[in-house]
Formats: sequence, C-alpha cells, structure tokens
Amino acid sequence: MSNSNVPLVEAVARLLLRATENWQPTPSDLAQQERHALEALVGAGLVERRITFAVRLPGQTEQASISIEVTGEFGLGEAMEAAVQDLWLRWGERWAELHKQIDTPRPIVEAQENLWRLTADGESAQTDLGGTPEDRQRVIDFVLKRGFFDGTPKRLPDGRITRRQPVRGYGRLLRCQIENAPSGPVGVQVANWAEGAEAFAQAFERLFQAFTPPAKESPAAAAPEAGGKQSAAPAASAPETQATSEAEPKSGKRRYRPETWERVIQFFTQLGQEKISAIVEAIESTRKTEDCLQRLWELGIDLRPYKAEEIASLLGCHKTTVIKTDWWKKRMGKE
Repeated sequence: MSNSNVPLVEAVARLLLRATENWQPTPSDLAQQERHALEALVGAGLVERRITFAVRLPGQTEQASISIEVTGEFGLGEAMEAAVQDLWLRWGERWAELHKQIDTPRPIVEAQENLWRLTADGESAQTDLGGTPEDRQRVIDFVLKRGFFDGTPKRLPDGRITRRQPVRGYGRLLRCQIENAPSGPVGVQVANWAEGAEAFAQAFERLFQAFTPPAKESPAAAAPEAGGKQSAAPAASAPETQATSEAEPKSGKRRYRPETWERVIQFFTQLGQEKISAIVEAIESTRKTEDCLQRLWELGIDLRPYKAEEIASLLGCHKTTVIKTDWWKKRMGKE
C-alpha cells in the first residue's frame, strides 16, 4: 500500500528493493513522493522502463502504437526522437497545419502498458543497498545527486578531481505501427501520460524546426528608405557547405550535418563508420556491463589506459559497476 508521507530517501530505497530483474507492471498506486523516487531511479540508470503508448495529432483518424525502452536522464528524449523520425513523413504536414492554429501543438498520448525492471547497474545498487551503511548511503546519494555525488568537483585522495556526470542512459524504439484510431477524429486534447506527450511534442518540434526554412524578408523591409537612400547591404550569404538555411532551427541553435560529424570523428579517432557502428551496437545491445566490456575488447577497443569513471561515462553506468566486473579485475591486474 502506498504511503503519501514516506520520505524521498525511504521511497528510493523501497522502490529499488522492490524492483526485479524481469519486466513487471510498474506500480500504479504510487504516491507523489514515490513517483519522484521512481523518476530519480530511472534518471540514475538503475531502473529501466518499457512503455507502450498510442499517439495521434488532434483531428487525425489514425494513431501510432509505439513501444519504447528508456533509462537515464536522456533516455525518454532519445526514444521519442527515434519515434518521430519514423512518423515525420506521414505526420509532418499535419504538424505544420497545427502550427498555423496554435503556437505549440500537443499530441494526444495514451499509455497502454507500463513496465519496469532493474538495469545491470540497478542489480549492483540493490546489492549495495543491503550492505554496509556506507554502501547504502552511497547508493542513495548517487540517485538523489547529493553529498559526494552532488555534481560539484571533488578531490580524490590521490589528488585527482572528479564530479558526478549525468547518467545519459539510452532510449530505444521497439515498435512504431500505424493503426486506425478507435473513435475517429479527436479535437480535444485528452491524454493520460503528460510526460510522454511533452517529450513527443519537443522531439517533433525540433524536427519541424530543422526542416522549416527561415521566414523570408518581407518586401516592405527590403524597400528603399525615405529620401531615395538604399538600406544597408545585406550580409553575404554563408557558404553552401555550412547549410545554415536548412540546418539551423529558429531557436538559433545550430544543427550540424551528420556527415560532418562523421568526418570529424573519423579524422580524430581514425575509426571508420563501420567500427563506430559496431562499438555503438555493442554498448546498446548488451545489458550487463561485463558482457559489454568483453565485446568491446573483442572488437579491439583497448580501454586499459582509461580510469573507471571514464569507462563508466562511455557505457552510461556507474564506475562501481565497472570496478566490480571480472574484466576490470583481469585487465587492470586488480584480482
């Protein structure tokens, strides 16, 4: 039974001990404090969620049934980015129509299935929670970003400076299927998953802004000034290779071409696209840190020159999880 008065620290501990290694329905009777605790556990990369939801835009007679898996602070946004890319060609025109009616279009999102389970890091944290008081405190502090893990620089005994980095996590699109909406067009925005609706809207809007050319200057603005004087000459256009008109959203934040990123990465890392793809695949497809490290080793990626926190940053986990692996003990001579 949910307790609305439970402190956040206790709520985090209870939920972490309650979670299992296998997918289970997410508790539906959580009080507000417990919902905050679940969000913190997901953000810390200790709990993973699998959510199936239906989404449609106002006025549409079709909807998309989407399944995603998310964990970490960026997981939900990453999964929604993948979903809207699948839907852009089909729904982009409707989104543009909605933009003419309202400044910020909002989809109708209905959560249909909501599951949760421990991640590999969560399994380790669950074990630590039942260990010494110091182990328990370390887990709680990491989840709630406080104490040693409050994000400010900390000096280690050996003089090095470290700080808690955001747990990026991952977001995966499992399925995106178009189907008929159950009750025809919907003009009123009724939804039961506000967080999902907001994340979907933000992802769709970023794509919309990226593909929407900037507004052209009106004829009046380009007309000569009074007295026959011409207005100042317009600035020279940016070189075509910079792709400013088609790649820069209205917010002013530059969106760079993927091929440019690829050339820069290859130049500085000497890794081809195939090798980079294999590394990404290894990180995303292996659930356990031990298996991921072994897979990267088999790909010829030598991580021995790096510190545990640097490896953890690459894998999106906590450094304690790296240190506890047999790979670390064997390769780093820590047996």
